[in-house]
Amino acid sequence: MLVKYGYQVIVANDGADATKQFVLHAKEIRAVITDLEMPVMDGMELVHVLRTLNPALAVLVSSGIASEQALESRRAGLKALGISTILDKPYTAEKILHAVHDQLTSKQVRHKRPGTRNPFTG
Repeated sequence: MLVKYGYQVIVANDGADATKQFVLHAKEIRAVITDLEMPVMDGMELVHVLRTLNPALAVLVSSGIASEQALESRRAGLKALGISTILDKPYTAEKILHAVHDQLTSKQVRHKRPGTRNPFTG
């Protein structure tokens, strides 16, 4: 879906693979979308690693955790890592596109990164 709107996408199988892909493609990657629940390395650990490698990286976290109590226990840790929003599954294409765009444009303003395209206005 993101490719359809002009984004280039690198897919990883789990958190460890995502770390490997990030290290290999760090200069091209401007944002990461991760799930909280993944095999090998979960999303919380991945966000910690990514923040260590690039503190300014735009990171979006999604979750299908049904228990609000279980999710709340992770919010504080994510907030400490600079994650203020968790995209609850299932989410619409419009919601993920807006979230990606918002993250990229907020990073662009703070870090003067040219070329971010709004998928809704071009």
